[in-house]
Amino acid sequence: MSHIACLSDNDVRENNPDVEHNFVSLALMAAHEEDGAFFELPYGDGEKAEVWLCDECGRAIFFDDGGAMVTRIMRPEKPHPVDMGDPSVRIGYFYNEERFFNDVDECLTCEADAGRCPSYEFFDEKYADGAPLLSPSVMRETVFENPDRTFEDWWWGVLSERYLAVFEKEPAESDVPTRLWLLSDEDMATMTRGARICVACDVLREHDVLSLKPGKPYEAPKDEYDPEAKLFVEKLSREADPQVAAETMAQIFAERYSMPFDAGEFVPVAEEMLEKWRELDSE
Repeated sequence: MSHIACLSDNDVRENNPDVEHNFVSLALMAAHEEDGAFFELPYGDGEKAEVWLCDECGRAIFFDDGGAMVTRIMRPEKPHPVDMGDPSVRIGYFYNEERFFNDVDECLTCEADAGRCPSYEFFDEKYADGAPLLSPSVMRETVFENPDRTFEDWWWGVLSERYLAVFEKEPAESDVPTRLWLLSDEDMATMTRGARICVACDVLREHDVLSLKPGKPYEAPKDEYDPEAKLFVEKLSREADPQVAAETMAQIFAERYSMPFDAGEFVPVAEEMLEKWRELDSE
């Protein structure tokens, strides 16, 4: 079971059926109209996102590449019309991962058992054994635009770089969404700071900084370097000169352990840490 700590300190858990949602754009569906399974469409270019909703504070926690790293955090706001002309805007569907999937699965299984539709492969063509894929075109006709059956737990969605808006019907420019989340610069800064601290800790452990005796590696506990890493983030930027960063790092360790540390030995540590910080910010 996956879980993540929200910035509200709430433990957001995947096994809560109200947490996990997905956004899929119409453009992505059109690009894979017949050659992809709807529930396994690829991530990328803002066309799809996994979104966890904190059940305590309502924040929307984004995994834009479907991976394990949080990429954006948005806060719930009072609904108001949104800028549909933004170049980053994508229009599509927003749905509850578990409840919507179960509704679709139950309906299509019953229909297949009654001989009214094929037995679709939901995920991967290699497991289809001759069965047709549950493609975007099938989903559009059978689920999203089906005049004879209403499926629950899906909505129209508009996603941009700075907001997620959810509508009960296909949205127009002046429509007010039923739910709205806006990107939080404050939360993004907090998230970036936390990620940099984690990177600094990993680099310090990797270089075994506290191994003071040759031939006797020091296996640091997971949180051993937290105090130093937090100071690094406060005192250094990603564009810092590696030599200057190394001197700062050596000074921090010297003050903490009341013994001298050679700044020269920290240069490769600083170089790797700064490079990983830059990579982190470019993702």
